[in-house]
Amino acid sequence: SITASVVLEQHEQTLVIPQAAVVRRPAGLVVYHLSDNKAREIPVTTGIRQGSKIEILSGAETGDLLALDGAVYLSDGVAVEIKPLTEKNTDRGEKP
Repeated sequence: SITASVVLEQHEQTLVIPQAAVVRRPAGLVVYHLSDNKAREIPVTTGIRQGSKIEILSGAETGDLLALDGAVYLSDGVAVEIKPLTEKNTDRGEKP
């Protein structure tokens, strides 16, 4: 058997985040930016999806601290406890 992948489109210098960080709300897709121990809802426009990653075309920016685990349970302005990432909670069994 043969396994192959075909590149249909390639975008360079684009923001790619885990798809789990993107939440569908009635008004559209959002991510939750974390700062000052609060979650702020940011509407986003998405692009290409590949595996568990998704391209962000507008809304979030490189360097934004975004909620990942439990993002679906957040709402705008809710208080959050920001914990540093560890190797244990960043390994999702994926290979780049």
